[in-house]
Amino acid sequence: MTERALEQWMTPDRYERREEKGRRTWIRADVRPDQLDLLLRYPGQPLKESPRSTVTRVGMWVVKRQTAGSLAAGVKLAMCPGRNRQAWAASHYLRARGVRAPEPLAYVEFRNALGVTTGTAFICQYLDGFFNIEDFLFELIRRGAGEATLRRFLEGLADACLALERTPAWHSDLAGKNIFTRDGRQFYFIDLEAVRIGQEPGEDERMKNHVQLYDSLCDAMGDALLVPFLERMLPEGTDIRVWMPRVRKLQEKRRAEVEERWEREGIHPRHLRHKLEELYRERGMS
Repeated sequence: MTERALEQWMTPDRYERREEKGRRTWIRADVRPDQLDLLLRYPGQPLKESPRSTVTRVGMWVVKRQTAGSLAAGVKLAMCPGRNRQAWAASHYLRARGVRAPEPLAYVEFRNALGVTTGTAFICQYLDGFFNIEDFLFELIRRGAGEATLRRFLEGLADACLALERTPAWHSDLAGKNIFTRDGRQFYFIDLEAVRIGQEPGEDERMKNHVQLYDSLCDAMGDALLVPFLERMLPEGTDIRVWMPRVRKLQEKRRAEVEERWEREGIHPRHLRHKLEELYRERGMS
């Protein structure tokens, strides 16, 4: 999507753009400057951190801050701001088309005296009481959900992913950690800076998404459930017998690369596979 097309989603109804000293802000019109200042100043509860970004919870809101990191990066950000504005614009775009995403509250670009962007902040709704789909699936299994319940869960998830695709849009990181639900029927998408709006995915993009979803779910479910799930999201005429071997091969490659990187970086996250292993050990011992 072009910068001009993207701009229309920066200030939809009930939102406005504000020019203030040291920052440019797109914000819900009923939010006062002092309320925004409080959200930006309050340390909040840390959720995620990387060398150039922090994600915190402040009450009912999530505040994601990013820093440019260098003068050159700041100049580049000021000249080509579209990527950092993507999550804000995508939130409005998807919600306007009936796809669930956290409510956006404000997007801020911080600027120095030279007009160079030094950082950004994206503030959106905290999905209180929600689980990402891997954790939700674990709870279903822990509570003894049957095959019919699991099939309904997968059908709802597939329909939500199709709804996103048909807006049209493509989420380049459609892994389980970026899809949330509270009831297994309604699904919300996060990490929206990874969303390309205004263009349907092609075969390669669709394959990438199916590999991500398969990798997120295959430790808990077999192909008897996952093949119909992926087939539900395929365009008419696509042969699932040809599609699935490619998915399995690429998923194995993805898993090996991720685990190799974790080992190299000394990272040992606890994912669905590990929780299921613990659950089955406990049940085996009881």
